Amino acid sequence: MPGRPSSDPKVGVITEHSAIAGFDQTVFADGVYVPAAPDETKVASLGRLLDQEVDVVAVVGDDRLVADVLSTHRRHFRTHPTPLRLFVMRAGQFTRVADALDAPALEPKTFRRLKSALLAGNLNRRLLPTLKVTSSAQPSAQLGFSFGAGLFYRLFEAYHRAGASTVGAVSSTLGRIAREMLLESTSALEPVKARVAVDGRPRADSIGFLLASSLKHSWLGLHLLEERDISFRMGNSSAELIREVAKARALPRFLRSDSGAEAFERIHIDWTGGYVLDGELYEPSMPYVVQVKEGPVAHFVTL
Repeated sequence: MPGRPSSDPKVGVITEHSAIAGFDQTVFADGVYVPAAPDETKVASLGRLLDQEVDVVAVVGDDRLVADVLSTHRRHFRTHPTPLRLFVMRAGQFTRVADALDAPALEPKTFRRLKSALLAGNLNRRLLPTLKVTSSAQPSAQLGFSFGAGLFYRLFEAYHRAGASTVGAVSSTLGRIAREMLLESTSALEPVKARVAVDGRPRADSIGFLLASSLKHSWLGLHLLEERDISFRMGNSSAELIREVAKARALPRFLRSDSGAEAFERIHIDWTGGYVLDGELYEPSMPYVVQVKEGPVAHFVTL
C-alpha cells in the first residue's frame, strides 16, 4: 500500500448511520478498525482518526458523505501530518463515485478483504479530480464531483420529495421523473433566469440544464469528456436533453457519446435558482453568486 508501512495498521470508519442500520458491527472489534462515534460531528470524527494516524479512512455512505469528508478535511485538516486516503464502500442512494472506483458493496467480507489487503500492502492507489464550488450563500467552499442546475435541480428536488423509501434505483427513477415532466409539459422544464459566464466570457441569460462534473459518467447516464479532468454540458432546452437521454439509454455504455460536453476552467452563475451537488440540494433564499472550478485531487485506495 502507498504510504507508511505499519505492523499494526488502522482503518478509520466514517459512516452515515442509516447506511449501516442492522449491519453486524462485530467486524469492528478486532482492533484494526476505529469507527467514528454516532454522536460525533464530521470535524470531530475526522480529527480524531487523523490524530490516531489511521492508514485509511473507510467511507460507508454515498457521494454526499464522500464529498463532506473531503470538504471537512480541506477546511480543517489540510496541513495535518496524517495524509487522507479514502476507501469507499458502496452504500446509500447516490453512488457515482463508487461507480468510478468500482467500489465494493457494504458487507462483512469487504472489511475482511480490506484488512487483508492492508496487511499485505497491496491496496491500489486511485486519484479522482474534484470540483470546488464557492457560493456567496454558503460560509465556505464545498468539494464534490457532480454539480447540477436547472433541470437537474428540479429532478433531484422531485426525487427527494418522493422519499427514499418509495423510489428504486436513482438513475432509473430520475429518468422516469424526467419523462413524466416531458409528457406533462410542466413548468419544471422552463429555463431558469441566470447570468452565466464560462472562463470569463458571457455565455447565457438562462439555464435549461447545466451539469458540471469531474467524473466521466454522471447522472442520467450522461457522458462527460474522457480526456479532461472536469467538463460540463449546458443548454436551454430541457426537453431536448430528456429526449437525447432516452435515446442514449437504449445504447450500450461504450456507444454513448460525450457530444455536447465542453472543457472549462471556471463557471460563474449569478441568479436566484437552486443547485444540486452530489445529490444534496441547495436553495438560497436570496440572489447569490456561485462559482464552479477544478478542486484538489482526491486520494483513494481500492482493492
